[in-house]
Amino acid sequence: LAIPPGVRWEAVVVDNASSDDTARVLAERAALLPLRVVREPTRGLSRARNAGLAAAGGALVLCTDDDCLCDTRWLWTIWEEFRNRPDLDVLGGRVELFDARDRPTTIRTSRDRARIDDPYGLSMLIGCNVSFRRRAIETIGAFDVALGGGTPARAGEDTDYFYRALQAGLTVEYSPDVLVYHNHGRRTDRDARALTRAYSVARGALFCKYIPRRVQGKGMRARAYADLAFHAKLVVSDLKARRLPRSTLQHYRYLAEGAFYWMRHRIRELVRRERDASRVGVKVSHREPAR
Repeated sequence: LAIPPGVRWEAVVVDNASSDDTARVLAERAALLPLRVVREPTRGLSRARNAGLAAAGGALVLCTDDDCLCDTRWLWTIWEEFRNRPDLDVLGGRVELFDARDRPTTIRTSRDRARIDDPYGLSMLIGCNVSFRRRAIETIGAFDVALGGGTPARAGEDTDYFYRALQAGLTVEYSPDVLVYHNHGRRTDRDARALTRAYSVARGALFCKYIPRRVQGKGMRARAYADLAFHAKLVVSDLKARRLPRSTLQHYRYLAEGAFYWMRHRIRELVRRERDASRVGVKVSHREPAR
């Protein structure tokens, strides 16, 4: 990476309960870089991201993933974007394939700069290339540990985070000049189907999380309506052509899977809180007579 003169930086790497030689490799690199290693023993992408955010000490926090390679001017370009735009809070960037043999998925290739001010624009952003001003993280809070890789929701933690940024009134933009290369290795139909399922399940969980909320859910309700309307047209098209709408029915199934997971998660959370509150109540009632 090219580092702007006078800019101090650090690399924070989260070891999320790895079972390979990650710890050894990081120890070898520690002498070569301003490297901070954080260990998060509980598996889950949101938990790992939260551990990284908590450990990062900079005024700007730049996020990428372990299967990405940053362009040489990645850090420099992000620093200049935020320096020139004091009002900028969240910045997404372009993601290109590293290996042309991989499927063209989990990339963002638009060459047009864009202001993200509605839920539909969130599709331009992705968690492997996004940066935050410190005040934005303090405003948005932590990633939702019920979403993302390592949970039954499978994905969606980054979309949830960006959506909350919009709900908080933060300035969110996409810049094609901020570039990373995604070396994701997905090349087979099976890989593509697994990714499609993950995104659809996550979408169902997100819809279920926000739709019941009167104010916060407005934008997500619009996205849900657009999703259902689009796939309804596909069903009509398939039926007119005397085809079974397999892909759409599968999409609906995955949406339902995500919604069911989220409802189950919320019920368990409510039960846990009630149980914890009851325990506190018992402790207080036992101590009251002594006073």
